Amino acid sequence: MALLPVENIGSVGIHKDPPPYSLPPTTWSDGVNVRFTDLGVMKMPGYQEVMDNFPADKGTPMHIVFRNASIDVGDEDMWFVFTESHIMTYLNESRNWVQSASLPAGSTI
Repeated sequence: MALLPVENIGSVGIHKDPPPYSLPPTTWSDGVNVRFTDLGVMKMPGYQEVMDNFPADKGTPMHIVFRNASIDVGDEDMWFVFTESHIMTYLNESRNWVQSASLPAGSTI
């Protein structure tokens, strides 16, 4: 069997709808835990712990929103955490809680 070089192997991504035999060589028919970047494919590194120093006195996180610095305005990734009684801001790089606001009595998230 001949070996065929394939350039730009990550240029298209994963297409599960058409039958695999009908896809061009740069298209994948399936994949799990991979990321397509810079015309290549890389294994996802997995998970890392974030917010390991969450203050217990602020309540249990009920909703978390991530703001990516490369997309939004700013130079540092941020997490917004909503608990029963607080809205908190967490800076990803410094791993510190930078702001906490109490919610008015009787309000819900």
